[in-house]
Amino acid sequence: MIDVSCFAGQGPLVLPRFSTPEAVEARLRGAGVTRAAVSPMAALFDPAATDEFAGSEFFRVVPIVDPACPADRLADYRRRGYPAVRISPGSHRYRATEAAELKRTSTPMIVAGARVPELRTILGESPDSVLADLSLAEEPDVLRRAVAAHGAHRLLTGTHAPFLTPVAAARKLTAARLGPDDHAAVSHLNAERLGF
Repeated sequence: MIDVSCFAGQGPLVLPRFSTPEAVEARLRGAGVTRAAVSPMAALFDPAATDEFAGSEFFRVVPIVDPACPADRLADYRRRGYPAVRISPGSHRYRATEAAELKRTSTPMIVAGARVPELRTILGESPDSVLADLSLAEEPDVLRRAVAAHGAHRLLTGTHAPFLTPVAAARKLTAARLGPDDHAAVSHLNAERLGF
């Protein structure tokens, strides 16, 4: 399983001993995660925050951007080899639909923490370069329903660690009882297609 929505570093609401890169990696590996797309915790509050994970074999950095992100910064992220960017509407206090201009770019984008009602708008009005993780989408049988409504090719597994327990994402995948192709797409193939 590849986790496309985790955070590491100092930040509020998480004890420091649970938010170090080493602690987050250990918890993710314990849940069956083989690689993770990480954003620095500081990026939740300052999208321009620098990363501290260069050279990691486990973590791949994903910058967080907001609707005001200039196109030249997105282009710079692509030149620097980032496989995707992430928008975090809940943390930055805007709706995912407000990032319409960003979603029209060719830069692969992960919508982090999309809620069930947002999925239709996010995926229905965006190009295929926009994918959503389901770390905060909660309702009975949410993953199976999301695959039926949107297709497996636009969905990603995210743990939202260290805020949430990584085991929940693994159990969400198991509980969905997806066919082998859809399970592989959501658990790792879509993330690999992005470059993770």
